[in-house]
Amino acid sequence: MAEAITLQQRIAELAEDHGSLRSAASALGCDVGYLSRLASGQKTEPSDMTLHALGLRRVVSYERAEPSPTAGMTLAQRILHVGGRNNAAGYVEFGSTQAVAALIRQVLRDREFLPPEQPQQKGGA
Repeated sequence: MAEAITLQQRIAELAEDHGSLRSAASALGCDVGYLSRLASGQKTEPSDMTLHALGLRRVVSYERAEPSPTAGMTLAQRILHVGGRNNAAGYVEFGSTQAVAALIRQVLRDREFLPPEQPQQKGGA
């Protein structure tokens, strides 16, 4: 398996090998401004041709997304989690407008972990 290296590390190596970024760009047939933007992270998706010139290949990996601690909570549990309270009548209520905002952020964040909704069947069944 080949050694993993960042784009920035490779460009730094080439600049050192050639004496400067400008010389490296000239040797590679790349625009020095573009190479500089790649080195600084301003540009992040070089073409396959640029990667080939740099002696690199694109490797894509995936990691398992972990659900948040609030995923799967009921609405009442979520409200209590963000600082809500049980009132005298036994209902759960928000404690502040910040709690409402926190609840909305949680729901939006957790949406990706919910199973897709099933279409409702019409009629009996």
